[in-house]
Amino acid sequence: MNSEEHAGLWAAYLDTLIEFSDPDGGRWRLRARAADESGAGVAPEFLRGDFVAWVITAWNPESALVSAEQNAAAHRELLADVEAAGLVALPAFGMSRDRSWSEESVLVVGASQGWVLGIAEKYKQNAVFRWTPESLDVVGC
Repeated sequence: MNSEEHAGLWAAYLDTLIEFSDPDGGRWRLRARAADESGAGVAPEFLRGDFVAWVITAWNPESALVSAEQNAAAHRELLADVEAAGLVALPAFGMSRDRSWSEESVLVVGASQGWVLGIAEKYKQNAVFRWTPESLDVVGC
């Protein structure tokens, strides 16, 4: 991948919308770049206080499109990895603002950064999202 392609991918990651539902059925939308949607200063009740949540996908390794079947299988394996680690995953979706692209993801609370980056490496992901009370950040893998 050349530097222009890399810059384009990074810009897309920064502009990703993340949607998820909390355990109480509340729907949330976050975006890394926009202060009005960043998630800073707001959080679902179940997160309470100081938290670190991660949004992880197993879809489209190295940002290369694969079949729906391959993506579904990778997502099932990711869910099994989360469960095996004793963590809970909430269903999430990462998508472009115009909704022309989306990836099934999970929001995981309580995972260490090392575990998350290891999972991202396993599924050949270029980035994950880290959400704290202060910000939603793209973390390169």
